[in-house]
Amino acid sequence: MAKPLPNPVVISDDIPIAVTSPLPENATLEIVGGETGAVTGYVFTCASTAEGIAQEQRWVLYSGEALSLPVTLRPSAPPAPSCSSLEEWIAAVESGGLWRAGAWYVMANVRRFSYGDAFDPVKDAPPFPSLRPRGERIATPAPHQMVDLEFVELVQNEGRIAFVYGTDLASIGETLRNREYWVTQIAPAAGVALSLEGGTARRDSVEVFLAQTFVPDATLAIASCAYLHALPDNP
Repeated sequence: MAKPLPNPVVISDDIPIAVTSPLPENATLEIVGGETGAVTGYVFTCASTAEGIAQEQRWVLYSGEALSLPVTLRPSAPPAPSCSSLEEWIAAVESGGLWRAGAWYVMANVRRFSYGDAFDPVKDAPPFPSLRPRGERIATPAPHQMVDLEFVELVQNEGRIAFVYGTDLASIGETLRNREYWVTQIAPAAGVALSLEGGTARRDSVEVFLAQTFVPDATLAIASCAYLHALPDNP
């Protein structure tokens, strides 16, 4: 049986990670840098109708393909974009001023599991999204180092509610890809900001990570992520 985590050893706050789940459904969140308070991007989530995918996430990131911790995700409010449908999000990206030159577009397909489900963390992961650059092919920069075989903490109301294990980014054609494994031990409160902070380092494998964090009543979200350094033709 999985055992609870020991007290965490804090790792560097500037380790980057691309955030995926758990996030609310049909909502827009703005990403705020913990050091500067500046808005560094937005994310929109919605349920998916594709088989084996529970949620789709679409991110616009202004400061690179990865986030520098700590960051806060908070509900977006006017005059910032506050989309509640995919159609509104696409309109905001394409003509509503949400996109900026040099930004990254990230899409994640998420599949969820409950404690006790039988699954393989690699074979049962959702398929990777397909992103196509609009117009001419844009060169993809060398992958930025992710939280390789480590994880960070998701904090709400000063309490740890979730942990994430992220793999390195790999270059696949015009996009970068990676997978992330989110274990939520306490359900997040609706409408309350979430913070990502440095957490305990585990350098063994995703199986070890799950054995240490995927405890009774917890949920697991596996996210397959694609990153494009351009406005996509299919946002």
